[in-house]
Amino acid sequence: MIKEGLLKSEKIKTLCLIMFIVVFTQCSVQKIEYNIDDVKSIKATHSVKNKSLFKVYDTIISNKQFYNKTDDVIILFIEKKDKGIYEIGSTLTEFMLFKKNMPRYGKLKGHMFFNKLPVLLFGDITKELFQKLKDPKKGLLYYKREKGLPPLIYEPVYFNFKLENNDLESKGVSY
Repeated sequence: MIKEGLLKSEKIKTLCLIMFIVVFTQCSVQKIEYNIDDVKSIKATHSVKNKSLFKVYDTIISNKQFYNKTDDVIILFIEKKDKGIYEIGSTLTEFMLFKKNMPRYGKLKGHMFFNKLPVLLFGDITKELFQKLKDPKKGLLYYKREKGLPPLIYEPVYFNFKLENNDLESKGVSY
């Protein structure tokens, strides 16, 4: 009977210690909100393997009439349709505006640079298209939402492409 009481007491102490550690670590870990300068200072996680992708970036950069002077990051979303066939959507936007209103692209797979502009990579980032250099930084897109503010309308201009066996075809613009 005394042994059972000691065992229960030890279990309770262990449980309390675990709860204290969990609560303490959760409270003490503060999430960092990265800005565009932070992103620019972080080494790229990927490099382009398929040179056809440079045409996507060139299209974005050469169509400045669709963008604002404050736009500072390229978003690249890739969906693999079949072997060697990809659909690509890309836009130039303001990093903070993107973070605040981020569409449901799933997890950030990494980032790289094109003409000193950060390129955020989403979707099917395959070995056919990119070489992975390192794992992406966690929390790069974290944004603490302010309560009570109305949602913003966020409709960037997307240039759409189809990449089939290294042949890049423009599929037009979407809003």
